Amino acid sequence: MLKRNKLQVSASFIIGSPDETREEILKTLAFIKKSRLDLCDVNVLMPLPGTPLWDYAVKRGLASNDMDWELLDIDFVKNYKNYIILSEKLNRGELKELYDLFMREREKRARLLKLKYLYQRPKEVWRYFVKKYLAN
Repeated sequence: MLKRNKLQVSASFIIGSPDETREEILKTLAFIKKSRLDLCDVNVLMPLPGTPLWDYAVKRGLASNDMDWELLDIDFVKNYKNYIILSEKLNRGELKELYDLFMREREKRARLLKLKYLYQRPKEVWRYFVKKYLAN
């Protein structure tokens, strides 16, 4: 219905739950690839203080209330080496490999959305180009 009404559709996904398998994550990626989403985003599950996931991470010895809070940076790419990995099925490297597959799909969709924008709004694109590059 959103697409029929020419609205942009996007969604966010979270991977890396404790019992999620590689196959389940790849099924999520396959779902995204088959979908008509314009954009998608993915994050790796991160426990935050005050949540049941935090309690789970503390119980497993992955986090503590007196830990270095810098380790809680939720940017997986930037904080890859210190990210708290909750998965019991995948190691850090495997999760990074899967995350990168999602990012490639995201970039592909972002490029297609830009092309769609160029095609649907040529006058706006031309005005932007003239203002930015030809003015002066």
